[in-house]
Amino acid sequence: MIVEFTPEQKEFILKKWLPALRSGKYMKGNGYMRRGFDTYMKWCCLGVVSDLCDVEWFRDGSYQDKDMWIYQDDDGKASLALGKTVREKTGISAIGMFTPMYKGYGSLSGLNDHSGMSFDEIADFIEDIVLERSEYRFERVS
Repeated sequence: MIVEFTPEQKEFILKKWLPALRSGKYMKGNGYMRRGFDTYMKWCCLGVVSDLCDVEWFRDGSYQDKDMWIYQDDDGKASLALGKTVREKTGISAIGMFTPMYKGYGSLSGLNDHSGMSFDEIADFIEDIVLERSEYRFERVS
């Protein structure tokens, strides 16, 4: 099923998330939503949108990478992808599934981690989907 964004979701994506990706405030990383320490932090595009939703980040010692951050969502689960609160705020699935495939990838996490795309390029891709300027559409995953 294809996502039909509410006006509030569109506004949040277009006026908060995409400007944050383009701002230079967040350094792009891959393989995790947020990783690093106070003065050196790298982010996935999904980590950026989670941060904008004011999630409470923490380091969980049970993971091998001590500099990897996660957050606990409203449902009490630790999130390594978009948690329920962020999914509801944005309308997209936990890993940002879209259709059809783009450059061999079907999710924002795949584009972020493996495509070599910059945050600016990912923001342009998301914007084109939200504004329906391309053939791509986000998929709602139950």
